[in-house]
Amino acid sequence: MMRFLLPVFSLVATGLMQSAVAQNTNPPFEIVEGDRVVLIGDTLIEREQAYGFVESRLYLRFPGRRFLVRNLGWSGDTPAGESRASFDFADPKKGFERLREQLVAVKPTVVIVGYGMASSFDGERGLSKFKGDLNRLLDAIQQAGERPDVKVILLSPIRHEALPAPLPDPAPHNEKLALYTAAIREIATARQAWFVSLYDALRANPRAPGLAMTDNGIHLTAYGYAQMADAFERELGWKPTSWRLGILKEGTLRTGTEGITASDIKVTDKGATFSGQLTQLGNP
Repeated sequence: MMRFLLPVFSLVATGLMQSAVAQNTNPPFEIVEGDRVVLIGDTLIEREQAYGFVESRLYLRFPGRRFLVRNLGWSGDTPAGESRASFDFADPKKGFERLREQLVAVKPTVVIVGYGMASSFDGERGLSKFKGDLNRLLDAIQQAGERPDVKVILLSPIRHEALPAPLPDPAPHNEKLALYTAAIREIATARQAWFVSLYDALRANPRAPGLAMTDNGIHLTAYGYAQMADAFERELGWKPTSWRLGILKEGTLRTGTEGITASDIKVTDKGATFSGQLTQLGNP
């Protein structure tokens, strides 16, 4: 519970705990009671579990709902599960079988898919195979789900960040990443899945010069994953974690108060005081 003081010239208070503004025009994406959320992908997804910003954002957004989150990311992986085949070098197809077995074991209802960085090094010549493998994986996700209509969120790979020498010029790689981002967007549109373009969303913050998004150009830092969670929130149509409250001269609340409950309201000629309790935690 916090105590607030409003000056007499303005009896409307607002608070913003996160600067992102919802951009997606679709209805906000929702997690429902009992959902089984799976994150699957390459290094982008595997390393996310070390920071947990996406999972934290889900639980903050839906605090009263019980659901599970499982991370099935695998460094250097492709939608064909090629990195997972390292347990059986004689048969590369085993990687996809292992990937499918893991999905069946979890029985997801929501799947967040983050592939493209590892595959992008094959450039334009690898694009057709990538699209075919991703579509096959999305079919397998639907077959493995606990329900026949598994909700899918497709993430693009991030942009290759420009960092000082001796790290390379990212421009040639970014041309390839743009192709893979466009391919994923196309598949998301065709399948009516949600799409989050991390390639477009994660750029250097001009207000934080010198604060790198990645540690080597292609792998996110803790700061980078925090920015990824912000982009995730924006594109899923969620409002920022914020509060707004207005007090009338009679000491009652104005219509439109949201995100906070107020008590012990006192209005004087000099202003107003009240005790407020936020109805949702701020983002870490």
